[in-house]
Amino acid sequence: MPIIGFNLNSVHAAINEKNVTADKIDINSTPRIENIERAELNFGGIKEVLSVDFSFEIKYEPSVGEIKMGGTVLYQTENAKDVLAKWKKDKQVEGAVAMDVLNAVFRKCLTKALDLSLELRLPPPIQFPVVKQKEE
Repeated sequence: MPIIGFNLNSVHAAINEKNVTADKIDINSTPRIENIERAELNFGGIKEVLSVDFSFEIKYEPSVGEIKMGGTVLYQTENAKDVLAKWKKDKQVEGAVAMDVLNAVFRKCLTKALDLSLELRLPPPIQFPVVKQKEE
């Protein structure tokens, strides 16, 4: 697996309005790759990885609250030089690297955000299955 490390460096969660009169609250989750750098490791035969800084934001509309996180994903790939060169030139990440990193960010951050949303009495950022009675 190319993801060999995941670290959260910052977490911010807040309620903006306690009494919401809206009938519907929209929840949008946005992961972003903020920076990519080369990092050296000396662990299990791994010598060089990409250090991918990310931000993750959950916005509630109307503005009832927010959850923000930031951190770093350590990513191992044979194409590290190409990925780094494209990032430095265009600030873009494509293909499997973007998919792997953003999926890891979604999984880890949504899991953490679920707990935070419950503590702050905000709607959960993911939809749970709903069991319904079978109609006859």
